[in-house]
Amino acid sequence: VIAGMALVWFMPRTGLRSLFALVGVYNLLAPLIVPALVGLARAASLRWSSSTWSRFYAWDETAAKIKDKMWSGHGLEASSTWRDTFQDHPELLAEAMDKTGGDWAATDFPIVPMHPHNMPLQVWAETGLLGAILLAGALGALAWRFRDSQHLDQRTQIAAAGLLAAVTVFASLSYSVWNEAFWASAAIAASATVIYARQRQG
Repeated sequence: VIAGMALVWFMPRTGLRSLFALVGVYNLLAPLIVPALVGLARAASLRWSSSTWSRFYAWDETAAKIKDKMWSGHGLEASSTWRDTFQDHPELLAEAMDKTGGDWAATDFPIVPMHPHNMPLQVWAETGLLGAILLAGALGALAWRFRDSQHLDQRTQIAAAGLLAAVTVFASLSYSVWNEAFWASAAIAASATVIYARQRQG
């Protein structure tokens, strides 16, 4: 979030455009980017929490599901129906118990718990390449809309960049695409940013 705000601070004319474009590219390339980051995290000599490892496994499993139906996806909310557990994958169970010390076999905890906890991967898994292209295209259209944002004052730009970055962080780690409360909160914050911008413009 700080990086996003710093970008528009140092690039007042093209910072917002660049930020929307970067988020669009991230969404389009998520099946490549997220597993690569998981690989780096696995290689790091850090002790991640059980919650973090759960996300790593969910992202890996979702990436594998994407490969099964890359073009059309598995259908809306399909990820909520995936029922594979760690007991179904002994190699993952062994690693999870070794990395966290927890007894992952004690429950039927699914590898993907209701949703992947990463919206770009969920879009890919449920709607395929077409959905990913539409999402990236929408973000690209916003990038074009803000191709020259110098007419916005600095505080408005920082607020908009901070909001976009915060939404991207939460979308990458927590919420389902279909979480109405999350999107309602984002819409309220976006509306407040627009109102503030209009007030600043007089």
